[in-house]
Amino acid sequence: MAGVKIRMIQKLGDGELESLLRSGKADIVLGGGGALYSARRARIPWLEINHDRSHALCGYEGVLTLLEQIGRAIASPLWAEVRRPAPWQDGL
Repeated sequence: MAGVKIRMIQKLGDGELESLLRSGKADIVLGGGGALYSARRARIPWLEINHDRSHALCGYEGVLTLLEQIGRAIASPLWAEVRRPAPWQDGL
């Protein structure tokens, strides 16, 4: 995992979180519902991992489930679409 950097932030205000996300230093956001809107505005994949999720993330199987969900979230074709300029910005 050379070159992989992981940063865990416990508490951050919406403005600070959006600033961090827009800086381009994040590939995905894992958090509660409060981070959803900041991640959407920054066009970054988001994965909910708070207490009311519909699946368990404990033990070996939980780690595999989490990794599978992270992979699906990052690989979703949606992100390539939302990051492209709008058709009217391309001169179409």
